[in-house]
Order: sequence, then C-alpha cells, then structure tokens
Amino acid sequence: MQLEQLPLSPLRTHTHFVEDLLSTMAERVPNEMLSYNEIPAGWRIQPEDEAFSQAGLVVWTPASPTAALSLDDQRALTLRRLHEHPGRLRRDQQVARNSDLCEPRRWRATALYNELYRPLHIENQCLLYLPAPPGMELVLAYNRERGDFSDAELAELGAAQRGLTPIIRDHWRYLELLAEQARWRALAESEGRGVIHLDERGRPRWVSPRARALLREHGLALEGQRLPAPLRRWLAPLHHARQRTLPAFRCCARDQLLDVSLHPGDSGGVLVLEARAVAKDPATAVQAHTRSLAEALDLTPRQAEVALWLRYGKSNADIAALLSIRPATVKKHLERVFDKLGVENRTSAASRVLEVLEVLESGSTAPAQRNIH
Repeated sequence: MQLEQLPLSPLRTHTHFVEDLLSTMAERVPNEMLSYNEIPAGWRIQPEDEAFSQAGLVVWTPASPTAALSLDDQRALTLRRLHEHPGRLRRDQQVARNSDLCEPRRWRATALYNELYRPLHIENQCLLYLPAPPGMELVLAYNRERGDFSDAELAELGAAQRGLTPIIRDHWRYLELLAEQARWRALAESEGRGVIHLDERGRPRWVSPRARALLREHGLALEGQRLPAPLRRWLAPLHHARQRTLPAFRCCARDQLLDVSLHPGDSGGVLVLEARAVAKDPATAVQAHTRSLAEALDLTPRQAEVALWLRYGKSNADIAALLSIRPATVKKHLERVFDKLGVENRTSAASRVLEVLEVLESGSTAPAQRNIH
C-alpha cells in the first residue's frame, strides 16, 4: 500500500498523531518493535542528567514490559543512556542501521545495550529520521532480534521518509497554530477583548464569542465564512501589497468605539477587537472639534460637522435631523468629504476622522502643521 493511501492526517492531537504514525509505519519493514522517539537537542553529548531524561517522549508498539523492566523503566533508561547510542555518530543520513554507525562489539559493551536492549532481545536496529521542531530530533526506530536490515529495506524506509516529511511538517505547524490560538483565547477571556484568528488568506479560522458580538453591535456581522466587507478592504493591502503592518481599523456605533488591531503571524495573524466608550454627549464633542477638524482636513465647517456625526455612527437621516438640513444635502456633503479624505465608504471616513482627532487631542501636531492628508 502506498503511503499517500494510508489514513495519516496532520490535523490531530499529538497523542493521536503519534498513534496513527506508529500504526501507519509498523508494517513498512518486518520488525518486532517500533518506537517513536522525540529527543531533546544535545543528546549526543548529554551526560546522565535527570532533567534531561524527563524532557523526551518515547512510545513503543507493541509496548513490551519485561520481568525486569517496566515501560517507565524503559523510557527512563532510553533517555538517560541515550548519549551511548550509535545514532550519535550519524552525519546526514535520513535512514541508518546501527551496524553502519558503530561496530557491534563496541555497541554491545555499552550500558544502554546491556541494561535496555539486551533484556528486550533487540540486536538489530534501523533509524528513520523525520522533521522536528527546533531543539528536538524525531526518530522512528525499527527493532528486531535476528537478521540485520537489508539495503532494500533501507530504500523502502527512505521512500517512506520522503512521503512522511510534508505530513509531519504540517502536523508541527498545526500544533503551533493550536498553541497560538490558546494564547489569544486566554487573552480574550482575561481582558474582555474579541479575537479573530486568520488563515494565510485572511479568512477567519476561529472567532471568539466576544468578537462576534462586537462585530454585530457595530454593523459588521460575519458574511458566512468571510470577514465583513469593511474589514476585508482594510486588510487588502496586507495581501496585495505585502505590507506587514496596518493602522488600526476603527468604527463607532452609539456610544462605543470599536478598535481592531492586526497582529501578524506566520500562520495568518490575529485580529484583536476592543470596544471603549466615547463621549456621552456627542453634540458637545461635535461642536468642540468642528473647527480643528475642518482645518486639519481642509473641510468646510459643515462638512466637518457631517464627518464628525458620521464618526458617531449616525445615518444620513439622523445627521439631516441634527443639522436641520435635507438628507440629500447630507449626501452631497459626504461625497465631498469622501473625496477630500481619499476614501470610498462611511466606515473608512469615520476611521480617518478618528485618527485625526487622536492626533489633534494629543497636542503633538503644531497648528501650522495640521493639514493632515
């Protein structure tokens, strides 16, 4: 059976993936025992060290305790005496027999052989090296009592190694993604923020309940398996222009400001959503900021008023009633505002207004430099 026909999915918990890998590979060549070994880097020179012996993972199939050695004893001996193993002499081979790496008489003189391999009746071993994260080596060890492994069997395992490599790399990436998701979920739960985990194409992998609620409250509900259109437009430069950072996305609804920030990552990145209260009396804020916003963005006072009310999430009809003008006039003012700000929609305009107000309120921009485009 070809390797690609076997049921080996990288999208599994690590325990289940190891079980699947051992099951998939157990019959590739005849053996009495197959072991999966995650070994800490530095094992070739590591002396007997209790901390080191607790750092690795060793799984056998079939698991074979003897009268003298329990499975825990076998694992502890494997890691404690690992620096005596012939594998320490490997150079760049992906498949290697112990007999190719070390003279049998020297191997049989080691404590590792006499305390572990001999009681388990293991005389011949073939090592298959697989991709591992930094700081670790991953080895499948085929073991049998009689008859060394042939060149044809080494070639068979070499072919399997080439087929396994992309699957195992995908599995490590999947585990990294799960760990990253767990970190962001913890952040969301501890600080009341919303979190959206993105894939490489900017689509949501996972959306926290708080993020869904914040999007709905601000008129930005998810569109099936896609982000809302305003967020997709905001993220577009990240994918088309290969930017690594973006200014925050902001929009306002009622008395809340939604702030969305991007945290790029190798697996696609994370959006963090946070809502904060804005002024309880928008009319006072609009009156206070009309002149400074008009100067900063080269708007007329009326256009600045319309833009400020837009920042508070008001519709054209709402703005018309507040300013005692017709909705058609509001629409005309907004067209001029969009043109002067270089934006195409209400959300982008509101976000731009918020950015400028933050600069003005910080006092970091001198009056002569306030024409912000």
